Amino acid sequence: MTIFARHISFVSGKRIPIMHQPPMLRGVILAAMTLTAALAGTVPAEQDQREQPLRLELDLVDGSHIVGVPAIESLPLQTSYARLDIPLKAIRTIKVGADRETMSVELQNGDRLKGAIDLTSIKIQALFGKATIGIELIKGVRVAMAGGMLPASLRKGLVAYYPFDGNANDESGNRQNCTAENLRSVPDRNGKADSAFAFNGRNAYLTTPVTLQGFSAFTLAGWFYTRSYEHAGKYPLCFNQSVNAGRAALMVTRDGELALLVADGESVELQTLATSQRMLLPLNSWHHIAVVFDSLTDNHAIYVDGIKAAESKVVMGAISETAPFHAATIGVNYSPTAAHRRWWDGYMDDLCIYSRALSSNEVWALFSADR
Repeated sequence: MTIFARHISFVSGKRIPIMHQPPMLRGVILAAMTLTAALAGTVPAEQDQREQPLRLELDLVDGSHIVGVPAIESLPLQTSYARLDIPLKAIRTIKVGADRETMSVELQNGDRLKGAIDLTSIKIQALFGKATIGIELIKGVRVAMAGGMLPASLRKGLVAYYPFDGNANDESGNRQNCTAENLRSVPDRNGKADSAFAFNGRNAYLTTPVTLQGFSAFTLAGWFYTRSYEHAGKYPLCFNQSVNAGRAALMVTRDGELALLVADGESVELQTLATSQRMLLPLNSWHHIAVVFDSLTDNHAIYVDGIKAAESKVVMGAISETAPFHAATIGVNYSPTAAHRRWWDGYMDDLCIYSRALSSNEVWALFSADR
């Protein structure tokens, strides 16, 4: 493990001793993602890289809702012009018409098809066992893939994926569900209702079981809508092993600059990577932000809307496996003192946490996946 001798800031990829920084950058931090460096409950690396099966969520005409792994891999659909065999992974939803024969199929890319499904029933493996559901009993079907809308290449190393579609559930398949406090659902960047969470800047936050203990690399990415830069030290994400050590944080300063703070847990001092004032985060608009930490190659970066905004090659160790940790929070930093808590004010959607460093091409692909 590397022990840091001093606190260094990286502005636009250049090393600047913290004592020589301008006051506005040295002492201000606003909307932040702080990442714990303790990993209790996070799935093993070999498990999170394994392909998870997709699931079908069936809404029945009697009001029942059943979730399970289907026995089929494709859907036979007879349209007016051809018989199609559509892979389930290409389907988003299926709606059954009033005649119980006509189906409306929405694909993951937005295409829509109509026709008759050449099936009399759908077999699934549910939590309670195997079930065979007659087509006449089904009102609608949603295909839920591990990682949601993410392509297979972007599900590798995915520890948690929070689409915030009316709940705080993890859709990665790893069951890292959050607990929500004082949040409300709002439309996402595409105007879809109840598909993002609003943080009020006062008492709204999420608690997640995900931590970063033992991680030698990670990527945090999501869509953020920042509503204010007031004061200092706001935290969209916060994962702490202790108040000063074993943490990582993405922050927006009161001047609109982005900063990534990382401490590996072996030192109480932080390393900081920040964008310059030439790359400010606009208020009241959606932007995709990704931060990449990699102690294996010493390549660390911040991306805004798929473009690298800052980078550094500071030498750091993996996040400590031994330092004590606190519950990871989204929307506020950890502090035992209420006066030191910094509440984030804005909207958040499609938050992804990886146990690996995404490449520049992968960050661009993640930004482009569903903008």
